[in-house]
Amino acid sequence: MRLLSIKHPGCIAFLVLACLLSSCASREFISTYPPRTVWTVKLVFDPIVPEPLQDMITAEFKEFTYQSSGQPVKFVDASEEPDADMTIHVRMYKHVTAGQSAAGVFVTMLGFAAPVLMAAAGSPIVITFWYFPKTQSLSEIYVNHDSGVQGTRMHRVLGPGFLRTPERQAVLHSRAYRFFFIRMARHYEKELRKLK
Repeated sequence: MRLLSIKHPGCIAFLVLACLLSSCASREFISTYPPRTVWTVKLVFDPIVPEPLQDMITAEFKEFTYQSSGQPVKFVDASEEPDADMTIHVRMYKHVTAGQSAAGVFVTMLGFAAPVLMAAAGSPIVITFWYFPKTQSLSEIYVNHDSGVQGTRMHRVLGPGFLRTPERQAVLHSRAYRFFFIRMARHYEKELRKLK
């Protein structure tokens, strides 16, 4: 028995809707024209972000700026400077609590048991579900354009936190920022290639 078929009208409507939603999604990073080859970037934190996490994200940022020196778009650490082309402001951080991890275990056990129970009951369809809570932080990105106009984007960074100690959660969350910085570099490199 096939549950989904491309010939099924509901499946076609779902695919069309998914394509429309993905094309209307807001851009993660702010575009500039003309594209820049060098960005000065300032990394700042709200006081509510734990200091050990600030240190780990700062270390990832410094490594990223060092690695970008030989790339088409270079990012320079301007955290000690009064002005920068871009400011990344980490506003908050939320770790996974022991209660959330316990809820994740309970919900996931129910979700993995559901298909077995549904199949045993002779149900024509089976579903499964799970809940793996994640660490999250909110970063605001400001870009100063040459015209003086400032663009802003909010970005939520997620990291694994399920069944991990708060210290390990912070380490893994700082690594999620590494991938965020890499995505940022790829975005601006793509803008530069479009111009050529």
